[in-house]
Amino acid sequence: MTASTPKIEVSVPGQRSDFEKWIAERGGVQVWSNANVGNPTACPVFTPATTADGKQYPKPHWSVIRGPVVEDIDSFRFVVKNVEVDRFKVKTARGPQELQVKLTKESTDRVRNRCKAAKDRLQRSVYYEFDYTSRECVISVPIFEGEDEDSIVKGAASCTT
Repeated sequence: MTASTPKIEVSVPGQRSDFEKWIAERGGVQVWSNANVGNPTACPVFTPATTADGKQYPKPHWSVIRGPVVEDIDSFRFVVKNVEVDRFKVKTARGPQELQVKLTKESTDRVRNRCKAAKDRLQRSVYYEFDYTSRECVISVPIFEGEDEDSIVKGAASCTT
């Protein structure tokens, strides 16, 4: 990997040790790229390159295609944790056939606006998930290895719009 090649981001905390083991014992890390046109922003999937008996690792899901096998741990950038920077209530409504629960238009707009505000303020990617118990949207930022959490989330409390 050259200095100009961006590192592959691993967004699930705690994966470094698995990747190191796969590189040492399973032929490397197989990167699977998103092929789902219905979810174009889906992150890549990672598996060992080979099964325990040395065969090529099978496709883990229909929505991915086989990418490169990476054998250098320094090719990756690992998230160590996600830090919450915003939380707010959302409203839901039943879908057209009443089989799904969806955000209302107003809540959808609010999620988008708050994510954009957090991203603009922090100058980095943000993620959101829903706390179904409290019916809140939770916006988080990833903290990568070697980064100072305090400097990244400094002022994040004012990300709201």
